[in-house]
Amino acid sequence: MSRRRRSSTRLARRLEPARPPRPPGALDPAGASALIAAVWVALFFGIRALLQACTDRALRRVPGDRLLQLVFLSFSGILLFSNVVTSLAAFYLSDDLPIVNGAPVDRLRIFYARFLQTVVGSSWMVVLFGAPVLLAYGVVHHAGLYYYFLAAFLVPLYFLIPRRWASSSPRPW
Repeated sequence: MSRRRRSSTRLARRLEPARPPRPPGALDPAGASALIAAVWVALFFGIRALLQACTDRALRRVPGDRLLQLVFLSFSGILLFSNVVTSLAAFYLSDDLPIVNGAPVDRLRIFYARFLQTVVGSSWMVVLFGAPVLLAYGVVHHAGLYYYFLAAFLVPLYFLIPRRWASSSPRPW
């Protein structure tokens, strides 16, 4: 029995696809997740402390709403630049353009697929760093459950605004 088990494991090793070696300095998924979680938690507590300091009477000159407006203005600039770069890559520099344009598919469907690809590809960083800011704002101002549902609904719509500015096509949507 043990001899059969050894031979089956040898066969399994031979049939197992070879994994490419990890490049030097690359994080494994668990390490990357831990790093992202640590940055997320630090950002949440830092923004919460800043917003709580702004609600104190000593720093009443800078309302918390102005800080949230500044964050969204910064995110708009980041999204605009990221969307321009991503849309140029998706619409003009993609390797599959001859195949996709030669396919018997409506060009509007291709445009919307590339549009969605661009929105997802350029907005993930703003989601990653914007969620702790919105959560901290809701915690400091004692927002109800309605605030979180509304934020979860409106933030993806917010991503479409800079995407449309950066769009290289004049199609209305």
